[in-house]
Amino acid sequence: MMGDASPPAKGPFARALDPDFASLPCALRLFHGVQNFQRFSGEADITVAPGWLRHAVLRVGGFPRHSGRVPLVVTVEVQGGREIWRRDFGGTATVSELTFQRGRVVEAFGPVTFELDLSVKNHSILIGVRRAWLFRVIPLPWFLIPASDSVEWADDQGRFRFDIKVDFPGLGRLIEYRGHIV
Repeated sequence: MMGDASPPAKGPFARALDPDFASLPCALRLFHGVQNFQRFSGEADITVAPGWLRHAVLRVGGFPRHSGRVPLVVTVEVQGGREIWRRDFGGTATVSELTFQRGRVVEAFGPVTFELDLSVKNHSILIGVRRAWLFRVIPLPWFLIPASDSVEWADDQGRFRFDIKVDFPGLGRLIEYRGHIV
């Protein structure tokens, strides 16, 4: 029966930011509201700090280890209650899995899992890191948890914009990538 259709399931960001999610610009709601599969493309300016230890940490997460402007392709695939994000930074692939657990977004990059701290301010999404685990079960101490001072917003042309910054205690800035996707 037509009246029995369930509303589409909300993604992790939509659930975590509810009810503020509905007030976000269309570009953010579309990106964080994928229902099955969606491909986005754009470009990113990547700034990677020098040093073998910083590069080793980036390698664990699959992040680029070279600075520069690159084409960016992001695919979001919904599988049950999780989203698989594949980011292709000009040939360097980074894959993460996002879920909604205990009222928060949890994102796993390889062996490391992060609980994100999300908020909405000035029609933008602010993203920080709250806690982290190794192999999803071993809590990491504060001095091993990267800090993220990141933001997503829509520009005047309606494009999804991002500025993602990752700092590591004792090492400083590991990577910053900023740009847009459509």
